[in-house]
Amino acid sequence: TDGRLYFVNLRTANCGVGDTYQAPLQCPADQWYQVAIPASVFCLTCRGKVHIDEVRMSWRDVTTFGISILDREEGPFKLEIDYVQLIRDPTQPDDEV
Repeated sequence: TDGRLYFVNLRTANCGVGDTYQAPLQCPADQWYQVAIPASVFCLTCRGKVHIDEVRMSWRDVTTFGISILDREEGPFKLEIDYVQLIRDPTQPDDEV
């Protein structure tokens, strides 16, 4: 990777226009790194601005996964991904992976 700041983006069937659940993703430059992002890190945004009211995401309703770079830096980027896996946390209720 290049060490730049990326965001993991999730949308659910209940998301409104422009709504996305986002979590930051930043890895050290020039090395493989395993990342685990807990459900509690994702927050609901609308066109990049965090919703004031916390809205809990239903993991069973996730329809879209994506990664974006939002650091506003021009130039090349590099993010290599071996795999993506959603892991259920058995200590959380069924709707919160």
